[in-house]
Amino acid sequence: MVATQEWTLGKLVPKLRKHPTMKHREVYDWFVRKCDIKLNSTCITRALKSARKVVKGDEVAQYALIWDYANQLWTTNPGSTVQVGVIPMPESPPQFQRFYVCLDACKKGFKAGCQPLIGLDGAFLKTLHGGQLLTACGQDANNHVFVIAYEIVDVENRYNCQWFLELLHNDLGDYKKNGWTFISDIQKGLIPAMQEVMPRVHHRFCVWHLWRNFSKQWGSIQMKELVWECARSRTVSDFDRNMKRVKVINERAWANLDKWPKKAWTKAHFYEGLKMDTICNNACESFNARTKHDRAKPILTLVEEVRRIIMKTMIDNRQKLTNY
Repeated sequence: MVATQEWTLGKLVPKLRKHPTMKHREVYDWFVRKCDIKLNSTCITRALKSARKVVKGDEVAQYALIWDYANQLWTTNPGSTVQVGVIPMPESPPQFQRFYVCLDACKKGFKAGCQPLIGLDGAFLKTLHGGQLLTACGQDANNHVFVIAYEIVDVENRYNCQWFLELLHNDLGDYKKNGWTFISDIQKGLIPAMQEVMPRVHHRFCVWHLWRNFSKQWGSIQMKELVWECARSRTVSDFDRNMKRVKVINERAWANLDKWPKKAWTKAHFYEGLKMDTICNNACESFNARTKHDRAKPILTLVEEVRRIIMKTMIDNRQKLTNY
């Protein structure tokens, strides 16, 4: 039997709807097992590309529909903040740059019942045009992940981070009055942008990212454990004692840790106004893991999946509360 392109596509599309992360080898094995056909590599590549376009949508075409999608969000979610940023082009249509969404339910829910700690993080998109998904996540009273706002950007730099933080600040209100505290990894663009938008705001560093960067140079088990002991120290004397232990073992490693602001990564020096001793940005990391496969989808399919995840999480948590 000779497999035509139309026949292969007809067989592959229903399978891809059920298993959207199928790899090249899995497609080959599936056709051998179910259809007793051995497809060549070129045929599988073309069929996968066409099938993904049918299942997920056309990556290029969806950029032209962003304004329509934004208008639909405004219509169906009154009070939400939806912003589209573009780069003007002199002799062609404007080029997409960024897309910000803060749904009204997320905005009100965070201010009404969530802890005043906001995690910020970015994750790479696995599409033809690349880009990043920036998210701001909090935690509710049961420590469940609560997504506040999200943004698609072409690149994570200071300019895009500042735009994201300005919109987030407008949605959540004055950071001094509400006592917001932020936690993120040590991003070069994010830190100056945060100081520009919210000067002297309380900002923590995710110790897991700090530890991972530290381990690239000093990978001994003892040194890795000492970093966590320093971060978890609850008194200044305990912190100083653990830092001295690091200095005795390796003075360069101690200097690497000592250069970071102590109030940003160790419990002993945290701001006392926030009664949370969180040292890792687990909320954002959990959300990034949940969107891992969705980040390979075209832009509108991705943001709609993010909206669906937020909506489903709220409904699931509400139903759980009815059992108490």
